[in-house]
Amino acid sequence: MHEIKEHFDVAIIDIPYGLFTPITVEKQCEIIKTARRIADKLVIITFEDMDKALIAEGFEIVDHCQIIKGNFIRTISICH
Repeated sequence: MHEIKEHFDVAIIDIPYGLFTPITVEKQCEIIKTARRIADKLVIITFEDMDKALIAEGFEIVDHCQIIKGNFIRTISICH
């Protein structure tokens, strides 16, 4: 993703989570930063609230919800 040179209308990203693909907050922020560079809009699915990181990269959160799937809570944010 970080090597993409094209620009897109929307990026849809499901950030890896926990058990099988551990990821740090810093890596999640890098993904958000790259999404800002390559896309005007973003739909992002995370395992924790990333609102501060989204706003810090210049995204406006226009909708937001949480989905419970088993023991996991997934946060979905739609950003412009």
